[in-house]
Amino acid sequence: MKKKNLKKLLLVSLLCVLFFVAGVVVGKYIQFYGSMKEFWKNDESMGMLFVLASYGQYADLQYRNASYDDAKKALLDFIALRDKVKGKEGRFFGEKTYYVDTGLAYSRLALLEERFGHREEMQKYFKKAQKRFQSAGWTNISEAKIREILHRLDSKVKETK
Repeated sequence: MKKKNLKKLLLVSLLCVLFFVAGVVVGKYIQFYGSMKEFWKNDESMGMLFVLASYGQYADLQYRNASYDDAKKALLDFIALRDKVKGKEGRFFGEKTYYVDTGLAYSRLALLEERFGHREEMQKYFKKAQKRFQSAGWTNISEAKIREILHRLDSKVKETK
């Protein structure tokens, strides 16, 4: 009789554990589905996300590989696009992301100008980059710090090639 009760107890315990696991799995699926449904609900935001990411990559490639004129145009066009859609990006990009994105683009413009010996333009773009980073809440954002950040970012890109 004790073995029979023990088997029942084990069976009930096993069923409870299985129901618990099944409940967690179903709950996580529902949570995931709900969040993905919200994520894909706003097609305009998804389209904007795609456009910004694609153009950001394009500007980055131009900065690394293109002629001076093409690289400068791509970076300025990216900044103009970010300015144009600021606040319309949906929940995917916040204001801080806008300032960091444009700050990095201005920083790259500064280095591009430096590469081609345009000292005044370089200083102008570094100042714009600093203002954008400060608007993002960054403190102590000197030209040396910006160079360090870009060096770190660019060295990661080289590692993946």
